Amino acid sequence: RIPAPLDQLGIPVDAVVTHVNGLPVTDSKSFLAAIKLILDAKKPVMVEFVADRETKAIEYRVIDG
Repeated sequence: RIPAPLDQLGIPVDAVVTHVNGLPVTDSKSFLAAIKLILDAKKPVMVEFVADRETKAIEYRVIDG
């Protein structure tokens, strides 16, 4: 579940993240591992989640500064 500090990402608080770029997420450890793999490869990040009984997704892009 998304804690309040991450609500700035646009994912509702208490949403349940299910996948990151198609990789299943079962806990915070698998979520962080998936994000690290994707960010290291500098790929866009697609986060799938369930909120209000609906499956939704948000895509994030990493921009080098």
